[in-house]
Formats: sequence, structure tokens, C-alpha cells
Amino acid sequence: MNRRQFFKYSGLGLGTGVLSRARPEALLGQNLPTVRVSGLSSGMTAVAANLLVRSGAAERRGLHVEVKPFGADVRAQNFLQGLSDVSFDFGPSQVAIAFSRFPTTIVNSVQATQDVVIVRADSGMDRIEDLLNFQQREGRKPKFGIYGRDSSGFNELAVLLAVKFGVNSPRLEQIFDLVEAAPPGLIPLLRRGDIDAATLYDPLALRAESDANAKTIYGPYSHEFEKIWGAPKILAGIAVRVDFLRKNLDLVTRVRDAWIDTVEWAFRNGYEFFREDRFQDLTGIREEEAVTRLIERSIQLPLFTARWDRAMKETQRQFLRVAAQQGILPSVSDTAIVGLEDFA
Repeated sequence: MNRRQFFKYSGLGLGTGVLSRARPEALLGQNLPTVRVSGLSSGMTAVAANLLVRSGAAERRGLHVEVKPFGADVRAQNFLQGLSDVSFDFGPSQVAIAFSRFPTTIVNSVQATQDVVIVRADSGMDRIEDLLNFQQREGRKPKFGIYGRDSSGFNELAVLLAVKFGVNSPRLEQIFDLVEAAPPGLIPLLRRGDIDAATLYDPLALRAESDANAKTIYGPYSHEFEKIWGAPKILAGIAVRVDFLRKNLDLVTRVRDAWIDTVEWAFRNGYEFFREDRFQDLTGIREEEAVTRLIERSIQLPLFTARWDRAMKETQRQFLRVAAQQGILPSVSDTAIVGLEDFA
């Protein structure tokens, strides 16, 4: 991806929202306000939260960031109960589920949806249509690996199949024999032939290429959504509880602006930070060849994004509308996806 393409997809320089009211140069060296930013304890949202510190952007925007790593089983509960101020691990699906009890909103993008559909390279399948026609060809439903019926990856694929192929959510189990496992557990299942395909994300999809001779036949889903609605779908955004946002608009604005700076820093860095020990600990990817592939794929996606124009917000809202129509997610107000200018 060249520089022009990167700036198109990242949103940098495209008017991502209101300008920061902070005066970073005047704040350096002073006692900075602390903001608690949560992500998972490992994986890409953990990388994103830690990049705010690594890039130096938070301090330049007049913030001290305290990264709060949460396990997958408690991440939502801890954030919604106020154990962090801002989450880098909440996407449209999580906001929809939480909204009725804990009004929460996404005010900027963080990470593009990475999920892809993978199969074994020797499966004879090259396109998503091959998987959808598997039963007609093989006389049985394909065993399809998922990492939870309420997972973002499965929700996103269900919406894509409904919109693009007319496969409504109730029909999924007529087409697929769904097999649930923890994300890392899908790789040995595919290698042994216990499943025919799976939805998975990097760095695990990358690992599956070497460990299970896997290849991608559909995705990344962010690009598939862009083909339909004109902008990528995000996996995670800067999520804030509405009550906190109303009281701390300036603080959240600084977090947003620090993230915009961080995305540009990551591009200028060439995603080489993935070679650093701290980030290899978070991704679990250490082999030189695999790290290089991860860097290439992250730039191509691009993995981290600050784009939050009208088209981006509308794609997230369209996703939530279709997901509600399909009975995948609860119906939620458009105020779940906003810009900070809406609160100014």
C-alpha cells in the first residue's frame, strides 16, 4: 500500500473530526491528567492501547495513559463498571449488546476487522461460493469453525452472507455444521481435518498458514463491507460510556487526537514495532518470517485506522441495522456511533 492509499484508508488528513483543544507543547513536563485505556491482555487491541504510550503521542497530547489489560471474559464488565475510562476493545457488536443497560458510544475507529475465512490449501475451495455450495458438492454440510456464536467474526460473516448472498441468519445452520472452539484451537482442528473451514483473524490466521497449511478464500471482512457500503467495518473503536464522555469531553478528545497521531506514527514506523519484544509478547508472533508477513498484512489492511468520516460511521450503523434485522444483535440507536463534534 502506497502513502496515498494509506492516507485514504486510515483517514489521516481527511478531516477526522474536531481539532484538539489541548495545547500539547504547553503541557509537556507538567503533571498530566491520567486516562485509563483498556484493551485485551493480548492481541491487537492490546497492541493498540500500548502504542499510545510507545509512540509518545499521548504525552504530546497532554495525557498520561494507564493501560488496563483485561481478560476476554471480564473485558466488557470491567469497562462498563468503570474500571477503565476508555476502551480500545469495544466494537459495534459490543456496544449494541451493552447499550440498553450502559449507554456507550464509539467516537472513533481503532482497528479494522481482520477476520477471514480460511480453508486448507488442498481443500479444492478457492472462493466463498465453494464453501456455500459444499453440501451440494460433497453431500454433507461443511464443518465450519467459529470462536463463539456471539463473536464479532461470526456476527460479521453472518451479516455479509445475508447482505451479499441472501443467506439469512436462521439458515446458517442449514448450510454449516458449526464447531465452536477457542480461537487458537481452530488451527489444530483445521490441520487434522476436523473442520473444513473457519473464521479467524491475525495473528492466528497467519499462524494457520504455517501450522495448518491454510489459505484465505474470503476477506478480510473489512474490505468486503467496504465493497457493499463504501467504507470498512471496524472491529474496535474508541468506546466511551456516555456519562463519562459528557463530563470529560476534553480528555476524550485528547485520547482521540493521540490515537490519530499514533496511527500516523505507526505508518511512518512501517509497523516495525512488531519486531519489539513487548509487542511480540502481545501477539505471540516471534519468528522472523511470520513477523515480516504480519507487518506486510497490517500495512495492506491497514490494521490500525483513524478514519471516522460520514461513510465510516454509516457503515457501522448499517451493520448494526442489518444485524438487528437478522436477530443477531439487539436493536440500538444510531447514537451508538457518533463523532465527538456531536457532543461539543
